[in-house]
Amino acid sequence: MRRASSILPASLLILAACSRQPAERPPVDDQIQDVAPPPDASLSTEADPQARAAAPAFSGVLPEAFPKDAPPYVPSTLVDFGEGWVELQTPDAPSVARGRYPALLRNRGWAASGEGFVKNGRTLKVSYADARPGTTIRVAY
Repeated sequence: MRRASSILPASLLILAACSRQPAERPPVDDQIQDVAPPPDASLSTEADPQARAAAPAFSGVLPEAFPKDAPPYVPSTLVDFGEGWVELQTPDAPSVARGRYPALLRNRGWAASGEGFVKNGRTLKVSYADARPGTTIRVAY
């Protein structure tokens, strides 16, 4: 009985708190008018050269000995090089790079030969490594 008598006052307090009416909202003013759009609403970044996405490009300086008629893969960045080779990093997937780079080399006069390409007695050996999310392309010349 004691337990029931202590629950009853707590229940009444909760019931009283939940039954209060919400505060009244102020009446809507009939004199309120729509406002004009902000002054910059018609502005656009279309003519802003800094807002445009940069076209895919090659980033880096190729070694002097790299064949001038062998194009670097675009988009890519030169990440490493040594005597007779360079490594390029591209965000493209390996399947995309394997499809695009040989076509680019052939368009510049390089002929496919075994694992590489030849032109005027010079050879290029191209290999690809998965570097998720992109690809590392190694070109030995």
